[in-house]
Amino acid sequence: MNVTDVQTTSDVYIIGEERFVRLTKPFQAVQAHALDVWKAKIGEEVAKIIADKAAKTGTKIHAVCQGIAAECMGEKATAIPKKYQKHGDLFRRWLDKNVLEVVLIEKLVVSKTLLLAGRLDLGYVLKSRPDGLTIGDIKTGRVKPIADIQMAGYWKLLEECEPKLVEKYPIVGRQILPVPRKVETKDVEKFQAIDCPDDADADWEIYLCMLKTWRYPKLQSMFNPELKKAKKKKE
Repeated sequence: MNVTDVQTTSDVYIIGEERFVRLTKPFQAVQAHALDVWKAKIGEEVAKIIADKAAKTGTKIHAVCQGIAAECMGEKATAIPKKYQKHGDLFRRWLDKNVLEVVLIEKLVVSKTLLLAGRLDLGYVLKSRPDGLTIGDIKTGRVKPIADIQMAGYWKLLEECEPKLVEKYPIVGRQILPVPRKVETKDVEKFQAIDCPDDADADWEIYLCMLKTWRYPKLQSMFNPELKKAKKKKE
């Protein structure tokens, strides 16, 4: 598979002539109702403005953090916009204090078995866990419980598509890196990663159930009660 030839849409990764569903796509079945309620409360136009702004900010913060991580792999330092200097200081301090080696940055992970794909933000060796690889996901919004399940997905996809790398660096943990959109000076020293539960296999089983639910629309009403109401109206 030529992973250099990658195109993306909001739904899929297109790699060569193959199409892979985004790993996070099934989560929409869980989040759809809450999102609809929020849009109804503040209005579609306002909701779009807020969502677009948050997405752009999140993308820039990801780029700053991953650029700093790339320096640990010997790449040339990139200039950080003044607006995101404190974000850079926060992340650099955390890396220097906790990470022995950065192994992966923005890694495309793929399952040809399940036709899934996603991008893993970071993979690194922690000073506190030098026996293997910890995978990390940068979050710039509120960290939701579903993040643990997402990280289990990245774990399993990485094991499938990079067996030699995982043999060299066995995966030993998952972390959420909650970098706030607005960073105060006091946040730089207080920033800490959030460890996911040890049982990644249990979270993976939950993900597989969600995947089946998403792929079979009749089951989506389990997560989104609005679907039931819409069906009754049609009848």
